[in-house]
Amino acid sequence: MARKTLDELLLGKSPPAGSHGEEAVQGGEHRLWPLLVGAFLLAIGGITMLYLIYDLRATARQLHADLEEAERDLEVALKRLDDVDTRYANLKAQLEVTAQHIGITEKELQRARALAAEIKREQAERVAALQAELARKAEAAQLSALREEQARQIGAVTGEITTVKGEVATTQEEVKRAVQEIGGIQLKLSEYGTLIARNREELQELRRRGEREYFEFDITKKSGWQQVADIRIRLTKTDVKKQKFNIALYVGDRPLERKDNLINTPLQFRAERGAAPYELVVNEVKPDRILGYLAIPKDRAAALRPTITR
Repeated sequence: MARKTLDELLLGKSPPAGSHGEEAVQGGEHRLWPLLVGAFLLAIGGITMLYLIYDLRATARQLHADLEEAERDLEVALKRLDDVDTRYANLKAQLEVTAQHIGITEKELQRARALAAEIKREQAERVAALQAELARKAEAAQLSALREEQARQIGAVTGEITTVKGEVATTQEEVKRAVQEIGGIQLKLSEYGTLIARNREELQELRRRGEREYFEFDITKKSGWQQVADIRIRLTKTDVKKQKFNIALYVGDRPLERKDNLINTPLQFRAERGAAPYELVVNEVKPDRILGYLAIPKDRAAALRPTITR
């Protein structure tokens, strides 16, 4: 049943049928436009939200990738910084040892030079004194005696100068030998404070110092386990380009594995608790082959004889 209008209720009249239909149509159109506009705006908002969500996800993925790359770059930079710190410490230790050795010889040379200068000054003072004495004494006998005394004193001073020249020459020879020794054999100081040999000549120098016992080795990958002193060594991998290697060890009954080791870098381990550490150094890395030496404490080597051979 259609609702009655206000005119129908008040006047008891019915509006014309045509006008009532037109008003209904116009009312329906007025109500339809806001709905269409709202639906259109809602669709645009939904599309915008989907685009923003997609863009945010793409930005998040890019940020995550950038963060991972930055972390990798940071790890590489930290590793390089550690390598630089290690090289700086080694160079600083070598420089301190060299400076100390050269400083001692320079002090001896300076002392010899100062002694020669002092003797020369004393000679000049004595000659001046003798000449003044000669000038004061005019008699022939006194003059002859003074001349003899002068000759004797000058001879004594000349002998002292000759002795000092010999000492200076000896000191200079020692300085030359020290410089040649420092220039020819520069033993590397490890991060543990021990000296490392990088070739046979330096290994002979370490043996001459007698601080440890040294056992050379030449191990190939095909040879499997090799006995060196009282430990067993097996080569598992070599990288000639990067000069790195991987090895497995048996220290007593205890297995060890060391990977990505660099040449001329000591690998320290203990044969037993509380004992001084062993040091294993590889000087050459070849395809499936390593050459180097094992350094063990003197007391440990003495206890193991004659069960081991050099």
